[in-house]
Amino acid sequence: MSVARIRRSFFERAPLEVGKALIGMELGSDLSNSACGGLIVETEVYVGPEDRASHAWNARRTARTEVLFGPRGYAYVFQIYGMHYCFNIVVGAGRVPAAVLIRALRPTFGLEIMAKNRGLSSVPANLRQLTSGPGRLAQALGIDRQANGLDLCQAPLWVRRSPVGRRLAAVHGIRAGARINVDYAGDWARRNWRFTLSEDRFVSV
Repeated sequence: MSVARIRRSFFERAPLEVGKALIGMELGSDLSNSACGGLIVETEVYVGPEDRASHAWNARRTARTEVLFGPRGYAYVFQIYGMHYCFNIVVGAGRVPAAVLIRALRPTFGLEIMAKNRGLSSVPANLRQLTSGPGRLAQALGIDRQANGLDLCQAPLWVRRSPVGRRLAAVHGIRAGARINVDYAGDWARRNWRFTLSEDRFVSV
């Protein structure tokens, strides 16, 4: 599938700027040999070594986090609870280890593919079951550990502008709030670095 991808320079801006700008963009995947995806409606930003909620806090550099220190616009995929994958995009200026977690999509195409990837027998009546929450989203798009380090500027994952998403963001607005499940980070947990499309039903609970 040929798509007009976002250029790398989009990802090379300040992390908070990118996290907000991604709301209303289209995220797509060809990882299941057939295109599927939707509109990004929820993101969380992790800004780098000073952010106690970040995997790269205190400049920790491990085999898992190495991709965070590389070029911008690459996928950072990690596993939580030993079973769910989370999909992030490496962003920011230079090689500061910052990333944006994609927490929820409004599914718009390839619904049957996403349902199959989620282990469902058919497309559910409640589409929130497909892509609301980072674990569901990654599974629906066929994203697992093998996707870690993929280049979104050329790999079978992409981000592109969406006229529909742009209108939704303009009409409903974008809300900033505290990140989820990072209470261990102290004051950093209260930073309003989670962005959502206001009142969108696909935003995670």
